[in-house]
Amino acid sequence: MGQDQCPRGCNSVEDGNHVAAGCGKLKEVLGILNSWGFFIPLMNSLDECCKWLNGKNKWLVNLYYNIVYLSWKARNVWVHDNKISSPSVIASDAVVLAAALKNSACINSGIGNANQPVWLLNSWHPPPPDWIKVKNNAALFKSYTAGVGGVFRYCKGRFLMGFGLSYTHWDAAELELQAILSIKSMLRNWMFDYKGLIIEGDNRNVINHIKKAVGIITS
Repeated sequence: MGQDQCPRGCNSVEDGNHVAAGCGKLKEVLGILNSWGFFIPLMNSLDECCKWLNGKNKWLVNLYYNIVYLSWKARNVWVHDNKISSPSVIASDAVVLAAALKNSACINSGIGNANQPVWLLNSWHPPPPDWIKVKNNAALFKSYTAGVGGVFRYCKGRFLMGFGLSYTHWDAAELELQAILSIKSMLRNWMFDYKGLIIEGDNRNVINHIKKAVGIITS
């Protein structure tokens, strides 16, 4: 890697430390994720990054790798196509990709554009035309620090909105339920222009509990 300045206005040398931890645009993405309850520290060097990642659970490590990769990809889109990538879209795509890698065999898949990534087709089943689908996730750490979040996407995979909330908790299933229940407070008026909303979660028991509660299934 050459000793050139960061092309996105950081006024610092674009070396390994900068790409892995110090870039201001990377920190913008981390700031959004932290507001969603992920608690990732803002670091300045590759050494700091490696020390922090050491001992973390694989999902969180995978998430950080995705953040760095997508931030670097956004940097190249800016350099070569003069297009600015939204930090919130990068953050949501990093979370969705980490969840997809956890639950599928698409680790070596490439990534397409921010509106409809290639890997999304292998890990995310689209809703009917003119419907919204929201993918929920919950994370619980040994310290009982927890977070829930979700990503709203249009039927063609386009990012619409993401959210995250932080909690102190000890029950992973209860967190999955809380992630679904929190959707109600995230609804916006413009969402009612769509035909409906489908919720996707990782815990089958929680999904079945919700279905029974609204009368979709009776046994």
